[in-house]
Amino acid sequence: MLEVTQMWLTGADIKVVKNGQPNEINTSVTINDAALMDSTNVRLGFRYTVLYNPNLAIVNVMGYATCTDTKENVKKLLDQYKKNGTIDQNLAGEVMNLINENVGINSIFMIRPFGLVPQFAPPPIVKMVTPEREMTGNERARPVVKETKKRK
Repeated sequence: MLEVTQMWLTGADIKVVKNGQPNEINTSVTINDAALMDSTNVRLGFRYTVLYNPNLAIVNVMGYATCTDTKENVKKLLDQYKKNGTIDQNLAGEVMNLINENVGINSIFMIRPFGLVPQFAPPPIVKMVTPEREMTGNERARPVVKETKKRK
């Protein structure tokens, strides 16, 4: 399985078409270049894209990741890329996930001046349970503490 040894960004393009709250945010990672560096190393070009729908904004971040693997896997990856323009996700799935994580975090700082909401939410520290009724005003759901009876 490919392992990333180096990653760098080469550019970004952020376009805000109109202001508003997105109904949907879609994120994708596309490998758009694969080049052999030596028998066990390959350089993958990538584009990280965030779409704010309906047609509010688009964020593109471009870069490269240098990866290492066995000679056989590097050859297999390059052959498939040359033939189909795609890469085997079994070989490069971890690389794509790492690109997503790394560029996703960095892009939060890029989009801040444009008033765009982050494309992902951090996991909650405390799981909140909302009441069955609609909350009004500044009401907030409180954590539910479940009482347990001691066994005798």
